[in-house]
Amino acid sequence: MEFRHVNTLGWWNVYFATKVALYFQGFGDFIVLANLALGLFLLLKTRHKTAAGAQQLIGIVIAVVLMHFEGLLPAVSLEQGVGLSTRLTILAWPMLLTVGLVGLAYQYFSRFIEPGVVVVLLLACVLLDKSNLLGATNTMVQRLAGEETGSLVAPLETPDPALDKLSDTALNASLDDFFQRENQRQEPLQSIAENPDFDVLILSVCSLGWDDLAMTSLSEHPLFDQFDIVFDHFNTATSYSGPAVIRLLNASCGQKPHTELFNNVTPQCQIATQLSLFEPVLMMNHDGSFDNFTTFINQQGGFDAGLNSNADITVAQKSFDGSPIFDDLEILRRWHLDRAERKSNELALYNTVSLHDGNRIIGSRSVGLESYRQRTSTLLNQLSQFIRTLENSEQNTLLLLVPEHGAGLRGDRMQLPGMREIPAHSLTHVPVAARLIGTKRLGPVARVTSQTSYQALSALINNVIQQQVFQSESYTPTSLVSNLPHTRRVSQNEGSTVMEVDGSDFVSLDGRTWSPYPYSK
Repeated sequence: MEFRHVNTLGWWNVYFATKVALYFQGFGDFIVLANLALGLFLLLKTRHKTAAGAQQLIGIVIAVVLMHFEGLLPAVSLEQGVGLSTRLTILAWPMLLTVGLVGLAYQYFSRFIEPGVVVVLLLACVLLDKSNLLGATNTMVQRLAGEETGSLVAPLETPDPALDKLSDTALNASLDDFFQRENQRQEPLQSIAENPDFDVLILSVCSLGWDDLAMTSLSEHPLFDQFDIVFDHFNTATSYSGPAVIRLLNASCGQKPHTELFNNVTPQCQIATQLSLFEPVLMMNHDGSFDNFTTFINQQGGFDAGLNSNADITVAQKSFDGSPIFDDLEILRRWHLDRAERKSNELALYNTVSLHDGNRIIGSRSVGLESYRQRTSTLLNQLSQFIRTLENSEQNTLLLLVPEHGAGLRGDRMQLPGMREIPAHSLTHVPVAARLIGTKRLGPVARVTSQTSYQALSALINNVIQQQVFQSESYTPTSLVSNLPHTRRVSQNEGSTVMEVDGSDFVSLDGRTWSPYPYSK
């Protein structure tokens, strides 16, 4: 076996140098051994043109696959395709600029130096960075200096010895143990012997996370002061809408693996099935056809209700495909007016996509972050107005605000802003809250500070039923949250898992191997 001179890599040098530059900017990982193997493969001598062409073609395929695993290619699923071209143009410009600068540098300096030698040196820099030899040397120098001067000099970074023990085997076992325990957990709803005396209204909001509120300076919006119970650490367990709503509607059971969401329908897990005395009502400010959303709700969620009509409702936005998105406040107020004419109490689910990426506000030219800020401010203001409408009518209502997932405005080292392929904590940490309208609250707002997920909402509904809150003149929020089940933070999409262990997040993209999640850019 013979190899060519390293300089014969030609424009492949640009590929490797660009990835090194992107790695040190924090845009993705750089798998040293895999890149070295690719380079050696490309340096193999081939005697025939056909073989040489096949070698280059195979190299290109390997290079693309490698970039995918290094997080340098934006992963796109069906739901995620919304507004993709806009995001790549506006948000990925630093990556494109890096590619251009490295290409120009190669074109100019290749006349004076051997680019292959430079690439080898760059690979050595990555290896040093990954092995932390520089940091270890710096720490040793500090310690020696401390010994010589008699002072105690702390190292720059103290590794957590517990994390060294978290092998792939241990993390896989931890994930298996989590799902085994969750499979045994149930929070069945208390049966109601007669007609209920309150409605349950769930506001399912797409693309609203705590991190997005911080990015848009809306974390302190007055809406959140109107709730009686706020979940500070609620985890949606996914970063996509369909799976999130399925998990919500099956909240009475423990958290299932993502692979079981669409196959196993368990009626005793479904809130709507257990609350059979409540009339189901389904509302959306869109047509519900995208990604079979309405089908998910009916089949996997057990929510047997047709979609309410939005006829004569104002069109407030246009979605990425040009379909109408209707005004949130008008839809909710119409439900409130119609509800007054109906006798049976209702379990109403309202889903809004007003904050979804790619939406265009009617009459506004704002885009990107400014568009999201404007749409979010409008939605929060309208929800505040609707709560006041319910208060004025004194209609007994358990109102639940349950966002599906965040928008991912900030992005991180694994995903560009707006991408949701991997369910990072910034995407699954959402502002869930509850308000009881029709009874007087005694005491302060109850803050649920433990790690929770959907099963806590089933338990909350159960507590409202058992304590007969709406049959009393007043109630204490803390009495409703004292026994809510905790759920460890584990989130999944198809092909990706993010799991919290001892305060640190780990990510797996193949279901077998794990690495620490690199949140900071």
